[in-house]
Amino acid sequence: MTGSRSPANESLRAYRRAVSGTLATGQATEHSYRPALQALVEGLGGDAVRAVNEPSHVACGAPDFVVTRGDVPIGHIECKDIGTNRLLKNSPRVAGLAGVGCF
Repeated sequence: MTGSRSPANESLRAYRRAVSGTLATGQATEHSYRPALQALVEGLGGDAVRAVNEPSHVACGAPDFVVTRGDVPIGHIECKDIGTNRLLKNSPRVAGLAGVGCF
């Protein structure tokens, strides 16, 4: 479906534009991209999905976002800055989260 104008495709295009524009300033940090990510997650998830930036701490630590459907948490997001060379799969802290149900 080349050229499709589905809501998902529009959300992805808006995210790419926002991230590209923020990156182009040369002043962006990890936190600078969060509004665009929040809009993407909520745009893809529909009316019942919310992405809350800097939620309260949970059993596995302090995620950057909690994603909920209604009142039910359905996921957590940890953000990293563009160009950061941190592979989460190699982090012992992150590897331990799988057993806690936070990954």
